[in-house]
Amino acid sequence: MNYYLNNNYTRNKDIVKKVVLIITIALTSIIFQINLGSLEMYETGSIWLALLLNVSLIFISLIINGVDFVTLFIFCINLLLFPITIQFFTGTSYGDLQANIVPLNLPKLYTYSYIYCTCFLLLSLLFAFKSHEIRTIKVKLPNYSSQVIIFNNIIAIIFTFVAFPRLGFSINNIDNRFDMLLPGHAWNQLAIVALLFNLPYLRKNVTVKLTYLFVLCWFLMNGERADITGLVFGLFLFYFIKTSQERSPIKTVELFALLFLFVILLNLIASWRGGEHSTIIESINKLLVTPTTSDVAYLYNVSIDMISKFGKLHGKIFLANLISAIPLSSPVDFSSTVDNFGYLNPGGEPILAEPIVDFGVKGLYLLSFIDFIFYRFFVQFKNSFFKYEFLVLLCSVPRIVWYGRYYAYSSLLFFVPFMFIADYLINNPKCQFKLERK
Repeated sequence: MNYYLNNNYTRNKDIVKKVVLIITIALTSIIFQINLGSLEMYETGSIWLALLLNVSLIFISLIINGVDFVTLFIFCINLLLFPITIQFFTGTSYGDLQANIVPLNLPKLYTYSYIYCTCFLLLSLLFAFKSHEIRTIKVKLPNYSSQVIIFNNIIAIIFTFVAFPRLGFSINNIDNRFDMLLPGHAWNQLAIVALLFNLPYLRKNVTVKLTYLFVLCWFLMNGERADITGLVFGLFLFYFIKTSQERSPIKTVELFALLFLFVILLNLIASWRGGEHSTIIESINKLLVTPTTSDVAYLYNVSIDMISKFGKLHGKIFLANLISAIPLSSPVDFSSTVDNFGYLNPGGEPILAEPIVDFGVKGLYLLSFIDFIFYRFFVQFKNSFFKYEFLVLLCSVPRIVWYGRYYAYSSLLFFVPFMFIADYLINNPKCQFKLERK
């Protein structure tokens, strides 16, 4: 009887919490709409209010989902608004954004970001993403033999060399650092996927530790920070969610401190790659205006400028991204389209660019729904295969948000199934016997 009453109380409490949060989101949306007129006139107060309302979605997500996939996803989208705002008020940011080649369209930049994130956040609340995410993370992974662990290490190392066959911080190496040894793209993601298949052995197996260290160092020495940022942030979230019940407050502070130091390290690497030599203090000052977020924010602004000058592409980029899921393909994607329309292109594809250039503002509603349903699918099934899928998804958030959906498509639809089947065949004595007989 008490169990039933407690269950009832918890269920009612969750319903009340959801209603309160939906009302809160509705109120912030009303305020955003009221503020829109002043925002379109570029009034200073309205600009800061629009930024604040966008940032408030991160905190609402923290209340709804905690530190998880959805919160990191919304955080990475909102992070692009900071170099844009700083550029507008100070005229200083980085690269093409700082050059002010394309005038900033602040009203649409803030509005489009708010629309997409609000839709995504509401969907995570209505479809109970958090509870399914926790259950998926708690699934036990299979025990692998030493042969499987060695195979995963070899795949990670081989495809690290395939993705980045040369080494160096040299600024002259920037343009050709993605000249991969195999045709197509996304082979760097296969190296990350192979690392994640050995994640259960990271603490206790020396070869796995050395492989992780090698891949991380080689990627960073080649200036590739998006994959490593995703890997570190994803593993941080995985560990954070998994240990949420037994983790002490001191341990939580330690985790966030390590994450902060890692972000500073990434900024130092970006400065070295660009020929600058920033101190640690200067790197802390640049946390809101990093080269990556500035370049991707510039492209976000370009997507809005493109549609105003050349019109909608009616699904061209969406179809290109579907084709790009095949690692050997090289379709005319967003980056190629930017080049074709004569814009300077530092590289990247902000997640809001595809819906904007394809369908305009309606695309934000459509793609927020499609994106969410796609990601929600990978926490629906509670087994080891989908746990690997979700781990890869978790470690791909910065790359998806800043460099395009097709990297996730390639990893989730091709690389994870490949690694899962290969590991199963190597690990299963019956399969080994059958293969030997043939």
